[in-house]
Amino acid sequence: MQAGKIKETVKSRSVLKRIQKRRTEVIKGAGRDSRNVQMVFGDSLVSVLSDTVFVPEKILETERGSYVQVQAASLFNAVYSEGFAPSAMTAVMILSGEAKEASLRFLVDCLEELAGREQTELADVSAECSPEGQGAWISLTIFGEKKASEESKGMGFLPGREIVMAGTAALEGAVMLENLGREELSERFSGRFLETVQEYPDRVRMRDTLEFLKQEGLGDAVYCAGRSGVFGALWEIAGKAKSGFAVELSEIPITQETVEICEFFDVNPYLLRSGGALFIAAEHGRIVADKLRERQIPAAVIGSMEENADKLVFNGGERRYLDMPCAVKIGRNMDGLEWIY
Repeated sequence: MQAGKIKETVKSRSVLKRIQKRRTEVIKGAGRDSRNVQMVFGDSLVSVLSDTVFVPEKILETERGSYVQVQAASLFNAVYSEGFAPSAMTAVMILSGEAKEASLRFLVDCLEELAGREQTELADVSAECSPEGQGAWISLTIFGEKKASEESKGMGFLPGREIVMAGTAALEGAVMLENLGREELSERFSGRFLETVQEYPDRVRMRDTLEFLKQEGLGDAVYCAGRSGVFGALWEIAGKAKSGFAVELSEIPITQETVEICEFFDVNPYLLRSGGALFIAAEHGRIVADKLRERQIPAAVIGSMEENADKLVFNGGERRYLDMPCAVKIGRNMDGLEWIY
C-alpha cells in the first residue's frame, strides 16, 4: 500500500467487509455513510470521531501552532456537519524518544487553545515516547451529542443535484506548507503575502457556515472535504451516492496565495488537504451560493451529480475522467523539506 491514508476501495474490502454488527445502539459506523461512529442512548445521539494528526519535528522545534490546529479544526468540521455539538476531546500522543518536555507542553497548549475556541473540553491527554521515528503522532477523539429527534439528512447527493462548494480549496494544506516552508517561501514572496496565509487558520473553521446552512434550510446534504482534498472528497461522495459527477475545474474557489504556494512546492492543490471547504447538494445551487456569498463566504456551483458512474472534470473545453485520488502523501522537495498532504 502507498504511504498515507488508505484508499476507499482498500478500506471497503479489507476493513468494512470484515466487521460484523453486534450492537443495536450503534446506528452508524465511520466509513459507511458517515465519518463518525453514531450511537443512540435514550433520547440522545452520541457521535465519536477519531483521526490522526501528524506534527513534524520542525513544527515542534519552531512551535508553530496553526499547523496542529488546522488539522484538528478540520475534524471538528466533520462533527458539526453531522449536526453534533462537540462536548469533549481526548488525545493520545506518540513522540520520538528524543522529544523534549517542551514539545509535549506545546502540543497540549495547541489542543487546549482549540478546545477553548470550540467550547469543548480537552478531557484527557496521554503520551508516550517511541524509540523510533521523528515528530509526533496524535490520535484525536472528539465526542459530540444531539437529540435523537434531530434526524440526520440522508446522503442527499442524488443525480441531478447541483454541487455547491463553500470555502476554498487547499486552505488547510496551504497553512501547513507555509508553516513548514516559511523560510524557503520568504526568499520568493513578500512578508505581506505570508501574513495573508498566516491569517487563513480561522477560515478553516466552518462551524458558523454549517449553522447558517442549517438555520436557513439550505441544501439537501453537506460533506466536508478535509484531508481527502477536493478531488478525494468528490470521489468519496460519488462512492457513497453510487453515482458520478461532472465538475468544472475553473469554478472551484481557491485563493491566489494557495495557488502560488502549491506551485512553489509542486503540489496539486486539488489533492491537498482542504479543511475549510464544504460540498453542498442542492436542487437550486445558485440560490445557495448567492446566500453564502452575501455572508462573505466564498461559494460557487462547481458541477452536478450524474446518473452514470463517470467522474468527469472539465477545464474549459478539455474533459478528463478523474482517477481515484491519492490524497494524503509524504512529499519532499529538493531541499529536503518534508510534509504530509
